[in-house]
Amino acid sequence: MPGLLRMVRRGAVTVVGATVLVAGLLMLVLPGPGLLGTAAGLAILATEYAWARKHVHHVRRRAHDVTALAGASPLNTAVAIGFGAVLLAVGTVAVVAPDLIPFAGVGVGVGLLLSGTAIVVGTVVGYRERLLALRLRREAERHGMTLGAPSQLSEER
Repeated sequence: MPGLLRMVRRGAVTVVGATVLVAGLLMLVLPGPGLLGTAAGLAILATEYAWARKHVHHVRRRAHDVTALAGASPLNTAVAIGFGAVLLAVGTVAVVAPDLIPFAGVGVGVGLLLSGTAIVVGTVVGYRERLLALRLRREAERHGMTLGAPSQLSEER
């Protein structure tokens, strides 16, 4: 019986993970948070497949790079938050009054809402990481330490 449960679980993980992964890949070119969907699909598949674990690492690193870039400067942060807000506004209109926007509907609106949310949240995360790095650098300088890699600072504390 345990072998049967394992096969059922693996089958369910495969179907759900592949569906989320394909949806994420489609959202890379259609409205929606493609990188987030791709990462979620790979994370689901990574619970059963080694090849997916390797790709999850790459997608997570890329998502981190994007959030770091969005929060890298006040201008980047403002532009990203503004773009996310526009997506949220257009997505809301697409859901509430789809006849006002050509080719709009609930699906497009939800995709835009998810994209806008992902952009705003990712930008806030990147901004907070930048503030934390600046605070750590100032703290290190105040104590006469030079800040190398982040792991070096935590080891010295």
